[in-house]
Amino acid sequence: MKNDYEKVRNSRNELEAILRIKGISKQKFGRILNIKGSTIERYLDYPYLIRYYHMLRLAKFLNVEVKDVIDIIEIDLKDNFKVEGETDYKENVIQWDRIR
Repeated sequence: MKNDYEKVRNSRNELEAILRIKGISKQKFGRILNIKGSTIERYLDYPYLIRYYHMLRLAKFLNVEVKDVIDIIEIDLKDNFKVEGETDYKENVIQWDRIR
C-alpha cells in the first residue's frame, strides 16, 4: 500500500489521519462502525462525539485497545474545551447547533 502523505497532512484531525494511513475510506469507516451518511461526516468532523461502542468496534478492527482510540481522539481536544451547561461556558466555544 502506498500512502499519499499530502492527504495525511491535510487531514482534519488525528483520527482522519490514522484512517488514511491505514487505508480506511469513509465508506469502509461507516461499514466498520455500522453508521451511514451524515453520521460518518459528523464523526470525522467531531471525533469526540463517537460513542463508546463505536470506539470498541473501531478498536477491534484496528486490533488495538479502546484506550488507544480514545488517546487518538484526545490529541485534538483543546485545553479550553467546554460544553454547554458548564460554568464559564461561552456560546462561541462550541456551537452545538452546527454539530446536530
